[in-house]
Formats: sequence, C-alpha cells, structure tokens
Amino acid sequence: MQVFEFYFNPRAREDETYQAFLYEPANVLERKLGSLYLVGNLSKVLPQNINFLEKLSSQIKKRYYSLSAHSSEKALRESLAKTNEFLADEVQRENVDWLGNLTLAVCTIKDYIFNFTLVGDIKIFLLRSGKIIDIGKNLELEGVEPWPLKVFGNIVTGKLSQKDKILILTKEVFDFFSEQNILQEIAKLEPLDEKKLKGVLKSKEKLFSEISGAFLLVDLSEEITGKGKIAFEKGIPTFSLSQIFAPLTKLKLPTLPGIRLPQVSSPLKKIRTPRVPEIRSSVNLKRNLIIVLGLVVILIIGGFFARIQNEKEKVAAGDIIKNVKTKVDWADRSLAIKDKDKANQFYQEAWQEILPLTKTDNPLKKEALDLKGEIEGQLFTLNQLEKITDPETLFDSTEINFIPQEIILSQGKIYLFSPANPNIYQLDINNKNGEFIQTDKKFSLAASLYNTTVLFYVRPDLIFSLNGAQFGGSTVLKNPYPDFYFDSLSAFGFNLYFLDSKKGEIVKYFFQEGQSEISGKLWLNDKAKKPIGAKSIAVDGSLWVLNNDNSVDKFYGGNFQETVQLNFFPYAEDFSKILAFEGLPYFYILEPVQKRVIILGKGGQVIKQFQSDKFDNLKDFTVSGNGKTIYLLNGLKIYKVSF
Repeated sequence: MQVFEFYFNPRAREDETYQAFLYEPANVLERKLGSLYLVGNLSKVLPQNINFLEKLSSQIKKRYYSLSAHSSEKALRESLAKTNEFLADEVQRENVDWLGNLTLAVCTIKDYIFNFTLVGDIKIFLLRSGKIIDIGKNLELEGVEPWPLKVFGNIVTGKLSQKDKILILTKEVFDFFSEQNILQEIAKLEPLDEKKLKGVLKSKEKLFSEISGAFLLVDLSEEITGKGKIAFEKGIPTFSLSQIFAPLTKLKLPTLPGIRLPQVSSPLKKIRTPRVPEIRSSVNLKRNLIIVLGLVVILIIGGFFARIQNEKEKVAAGDIIKNVKTKVDWADRSLAIKDKDKANQFYQEAWQEILPLTKTDNPLKKEALDLKGEIEGQLFTLNQLEKITDPETLFDSTEINFIPQEIILSQGKIYLFSPANPNIYQLDINNKNGEFIQTDKKFSLAASLYNTTVLFYVRPDLIFSLNGAQFGGSTVLKNPYPDFYFDSLSAFGFNLYFLDSKKGEIVKYFFQEGQSEISGKLWLNDKAKKPIGAKSIAVDGSLWVLNNDNSVDKFYGGNFQETVQLNFFPYAEDFSKILAFEGLPYFYILEPVQKRVIILGKGGQVIKQFQSDKFDNLKDFTVSGNGKTIYLLNGLKIYKVSF
C-alpha cells in the first residue's frame, strides 16, 4: 500500500491551515485496527487554535487505538463519540471559533475494510478500474446543534479491492482538479507509481500557485508499501518528493531537474586496530582460566535447570492433555447413548482446557493443536455449524454506484438504504431487477408492517411509509423526553417499538397511515430491567433485547421475563443484531466478527449456524416470510442462504 500527502501552498494564507495525519499501527494490539488517516482544513484560525487540527487528530487517534478489542468500525464509532464530548467541552470553555470553519475527513483501513466519516465540505473518492466513484456524496452533517454538540455523525463502511485507490481532497483542490481533469488522469494510472504521478502533476504545476489546500492519496496495491509527501509552494516551478519509505526497505530520495539537494560528505576513514598485548603474567593467566571455568560451570548449571524446567512443563502439559482426553472420552460415551447436550458440555469443557496449551510454546503444543482440532470438529457438528465455501450471490451493488448500510424485505422486494445517503434501491428478489426510489431524506432505521408497508425512520422524529415504490406522507413522532436517541426499531402489528440504548428506554408508538403526528409512551414498567447499552431489539409478541454482553433478554407487557441461556459453540464475541417475527419459532442473530449468522429456538437452543470466509463485511440482514431464507448484506453484495 502506498500513501501520499499533497500540500498546495500551505502557508499562502495566514488565517487558514491544512493538515493530513497518517497513523500506522505501532504494536500488535494496534495492528488489529489497521491504519488511521485524517485530512483537515481550518479557516479563520485564531492564534490560540493554530494547533487545533493536531489536537483534534490526537484525540481521535488516542481513543481509536485504545479499542483494539473491537472491530475497526466500532472502534472508530466510539472514538468519534468521545471526540464529540471533547469538542463539547471546548465549546463549554468558550472556544467556539472553529465552529463552522472546520472540515475534516477521518478514515480507517484494516484488511480492505474501509470506514470513513466527513465533516464539512471535503471530498472523498474511490478509484476502481479507471472509474471515479464519489463515495462521500451526500454524506453531510445532519442536524448539528450548538448544544449538545455532535460534530461527527454517520460512518460509512465498505469493502475495498486490492487495486483500489482512495482520494481525499479539500474543496479548493477538488475544484481545481475537476476543472483541469486531473482526477481522471490519476484514475487511469495502472499501476500507480511515483514517476507516473509526477508526470500528471508536473504538466499542471504552473497553475498550482492559484490554489491552497491538501490532498491525500491511498493506493491499495500490495506490491509497494510506503508513504510520500509532496509540497507545492507558490513561486517554485518544480517540486520534490520529500519522504518515501517502506517498513523494511529504505528508498533513496528521488530528485527532479532544477532541484539541488544538499550534499552530505561522509568519507570513510581507515580504522587502525591496536595490537593485542601478549600475556606475560601467570597471575593474569590463572585469573582468566578461573573466569572461563566459572562460565562453563554456570552454563552447565543453567542447562541443567532449563532441562528440569522443560521436563516440568512437559509433565504439566501431559497432565492437561490426559484430563482433556478423559473429557473427550466422556463426551464420546454421551454421544453413544444419544445424550447430545451432555456431549456438547464435555466437548466444550475439553476445548476450554486445551486452548491455553495451543497459544503458548510448550513441548506438547503440536499434540495439543491436533487434539483441539478434533474437539472442534465434534463441536461444529453438535452445534449445527455449516461452513459455506461459496455462498450464493443475489446482488452486487458495485455497478449502481451505491454503498448500502441497511437492508429490509417486504412483499418480495429488498430495500437497500444508508443513513449517510438519500435514495433507496429497490430489488425484486425473483427477477433480480432493481431501481432507485428518489428521495432527499436519509433513513436511519426501517421496519415492515404485516409485510405490506415499510416504515422508514429519519432522525430525530419523522416516519415515512413506503408501499411498493410510492412514498406516503410523513408522520411526526412526538418527543417522549428530552435528548432521546433511537438506536433500533421493530414493529408488531401497527405498534412501533424504539430502543434508546443510552437511557435504557423502549418507546412504543401506535402507527396509522395518514396521521400527521403520533404520541409515544414509555413501554417498560418502572421496576423493569433497563436495557442500557443494548444493541438491538426484535418484537414477535414478546420483545427480545440483544444486550451489550451478547446475552438476550425476553420482555413481555413491559416486564422483564428472563435471560435466555445461550450455550452454543463457537462462543459469542460481538453480536450486532437480533431479528424475530410473529409466527416463527426462531430468532436470528448476526455476528460479523465471526462471519456468521445464527438461528436459535426461542429457548436459546441452536438450530443452525452459517459461517463463510466471504462473510467478511457483514453490515445487516433480513429474513423471508417463512423464516427459511436469510439475506445477508455483506459490503456491496447480498448473499442468500437457505435452510
């Protein structure tokens, strides 16, 4: 991967600053989150805010890399939430001059998963196979109010390909590049290299004195890894690449005609090796012999104790393996008498006990790995895990220049939408034909009423109904309390249930077509358990809450009923969404981090699990009316899985 920073006359205006910040992982934990890039512009800068962009980027970086246990998307989302709090504190301290003058792009790349958000008038493009795709189109700041401050809003996530390029441009640079057709010329560079890039820019260098701004280019090609920085200063006819480096290879700084680099003189000098004096003293000889013998004794003793320690570790590992094999034997006997639950329990206990031996260096590690593999094979079968090598692709949105984030099914049609962009894409699942439904709204959540009408929610308080491809009127949701924020939506009958995870409240609205305004009420009883921090809800008569600790709670009539016991393998790491439907005996859970979707009985027993290496960017999912077909939104593709 190559990363280039470009600056055009950054010191041309005293009251304006442009900066790009490139953060690469510094250790094993940070490598779980990948790279973090920021490009920003601050205009009308006061002296006290001259380092504001640097301070802001430092806040984002610090929080982002502290969340290595999360996915890159979740870590970015949480780091931006904390940054909003930091900016709110700045406002409280009466540092408000940056408000309205800040533009910023924040993006992360990890294993080709790309997350980004934009603030203000800054552009971001995807270059793929010579095409230029405006992936930041219509990603604008929504409903920003001075207090409580929320500068960073929606995050867009997508899957990149190996030869993709990401371009981030401040407005003035974008306008200039568009006018001079430079973007199109860069898009044609296959493969991209420094010489070709210089050629494109050099042809326009006389015009660079007219603009001021920044431009970041990230090339996903794997052949070269490095960074470059190019500065174009007003009045200088030529330019130079001041820094290119690779992790393991130092590259010589290239020069262009017209640029003289300072010469560094480092003549090699002859080194005179002093003669080793002869040993003349028998006392010194004896002393040296004693030292040598001492060292030999120490090495012998050290080796002896190392062998003892190795034997101890081997004995300890052997005891663990013996215990594990005993539990495996108990599990096998349970299977023989058709007690699958007991067998599952013994295999899980054996797996947990053998796991530490497979993660550390020990004399019996290979045997432990083999045993772990055998146990997992049995557990996968008992827990109905099916690994799919090549899942069926229903649709690929690459060609329609649309990055969906959400999916819902109604009347045989799938609706794709994104909180970051207006418009909805409607796809017929039978003939796979589709069309855009034009709208200027950005929908955050959706729910289906009796599989006939889809309701789309616009934060903070609007509902739009869609029948087929026709929108009805809007309905205003009366505010249930100050500062509410709905995270999840589910419908049952004509009742809408909204989750506010921050406050741990569920708000119920009764919806009827044609109403201009509806009132909601707090659904949970006063003494009921509060789902604070919950991720998702689903309603099928009972209300199911997917909690932040991956447990599932059941509610009925506003009262807490029980926590459903989930005892299946592989163990949960980070569930993201739950679905349930009236008349179906299952509920469904999505887990992007383990690339799977899980079908469970209402008592928590596992019915089926589907897992695939191609489920590498799971965003959302929906289920057919009979509950037997699952549609998975994975990046730009929809996969279809039936059971």
